[in-house]
Amino acid sequence: MKTTNEPLTLLLTGILLLALTAIHPHDYATWWMETAPIFIALPILVVTYKTYTLTPLLYRLLFLHALILMVGGHYTYAEVPLGYWMQDWFGFARNNYDKIGHLAQGFIPALLFRELLLRSSPLKQGELPRGERQLRTHRMGSGRDDGPRSGRLPRHTGLCVGYAVGYVDGVDWGDCCAGGVGEGSGKTDRRLITLAHPPNSPTATPVLVQIRAGYS
Repeated sequence: MKTTNEPLTLLLTGILLLALTAIHPHDYATWWMETAPIFIALPILVVTYKTYTLTPLLYRLLFLHALILMVGGHYTYAEVPLGYWMQDWFGFARNNYDKIGHLAQGFIPALLFRELLLRSSPLKQGELPRGERQLRTHRMGSGRDDGPRSGRLPRHTGLCVGYAVGYVDGVDWGDCCAGGVGEGSGKTDRRLITLAHPPNSPTATPVLVQIRAGYS
């Protein structure tokens, strides 16, 4: 069986980068809030590596997600240089680095939850749970067919939305309480939260709407 040192390389590289981003960040409160998932996930991944090894692709994506969080925690999402470069290149109205974080927080956890569900639950690829099979059979009998995978999307979506609301809105709320305006901006200008999360934007979650109302 072929062995690889890639997971160890990713682990050591991630720890080194985490230490580097902890040197003179914009503010340590934001750094701790943004990198908290790394401190939670890393020990779990290390302890379960031999008994519950994930796919190489997933380890790479988790490393990428951690890197996005580290950079956002070091500079704050509103001040990351890459976001300013993108602003100059594409003529954006603001620093859009937070949208990279939003993409990662939806896409990468979805792949993680998919693997966990397929490996640790009765759910098999292309197969519906018993209750949903019965529901689909009933709908087909009444002329309604939602397709063979109607039950898969709500699970992934629900888990990702739960993660996003629970963690991301928690960071926004904590940052606002600490004197910021969300997304690790480190600034008290309430207009930034509207710029980062316009009222009609998919990222304008209920908690953010309440935060925005509190700063109005």
